[in-house]
Amino acid sequence: METKIEAGEELSESYTKFKDQYVAQKEVVREAKVDLSVKGIELEGKTDEAWKTATVDVDDAKWAEFNKEYMKLRRIEFEAMTKVPEFVEFRTKVKAVKGTDEMKTMLVHWKQVTQQYQHQVVVHSQAKLIMAALKCLKMSKEDEEKFASPQKNAVMFEAFHALYIYFIAVGEGNLDPMFNFMIDGEYDEKFVKEVKADFGTPSEAPAAPESLYLY
Repeated sequence: METKIEAGEELSESYTKFKDQYVAQKEVVREAKVDLSVKGIELEGKTDEAWKTATVDVDDAKWAEFNKEYMKLRRIEFEAMTKVPEFVEFRTKVKAVKGTDEMKTMLVHWKQVTQQYQHQVVVHSQAKLIMAALKCLKMSKEDEEKFASPQKNAVMFEAFHALYIYFIAVGEGNLDPMFNFMIDGEYDEKFVKEVKADFGTPSEAPAAPESLYLY
């Protein structure tokens, strides 16, 4: 989250407080990620004539710590959206642009573009590539829930939600879920309802089911 402040412009006290808090927490998240990458993941490779495999051992505590600190960072961002004047004003201006006739014309054109045959070929190919990559990962049901489930992990919830609204945008031509997330921090209602995250999403909203598979 970044915003440009003109030289000489006076910053609100809440912005200054947000900046200090955000920068500090961002560093905590970075350190947690480094700690996880360097000390929390052990990689053992195995190669033979038929298969190339790698066994990855992830430290449960370090993965949980990374998720916890990441959620703190996201909550700071969400709070800033509604309590820091500079961000409130910025979001208001972006919403005004979104409501213009010019933007509406662009959205209609985007919808038409996404429904073209060749565009759909590309989108479906992207989806197949992602699914193929995921199928390369072999893990127990327990580890899948512990490390890969958007129900149990804030980081994975964010990752799968980003993919979901991306494919809604490029596959269906509907940019509203992406705009809602970028401008207001709102998660897609269907995604939240179907995933039923039990860790509490960063905005305190209440393994993706079949109904969320778009392709």
